[in-house]
Amino acid sequence: MRTYQRRLRANIAAELGRNDMTQAQAAARLGMTPGGMANRMNGKVDFRAGELVLLSGVLHVPFSTLTAGVDELIEVGDASVTS
Repeated sequence: MRTYQRRLRANIAAELGRNDMTQAQAAARLGMTPGGMANRMNGKVDFRAGELVLLSGVLHVPFSTLTAGVDELIEVGDASVTS
C-alpha cells in the first residue's frame, strides 16, 4: 500500500471512530457493501473521489479532513508514492 493511501485510510478510520461509526455502517450510508468498504480500508481497492466526497458528508467533516496530510506525501518522483 502506498504511503499516501495509509494516511488517507488512517484519517478515515479516525473519523469513523470520532463518529462512533463502524465500517459496515459507513458502507450502508454510502450504498456499498461492507466488503466493498473493507476492501477500500484494507487497501485492496482505492477510494474513488466521489466516494470520499460522500463519506465526508456522512462523517460531517470537510473533504480536506479526510485528505489531511496526503499532499505532503505526493511529490513528483517521490519514492513514497510507490512504496
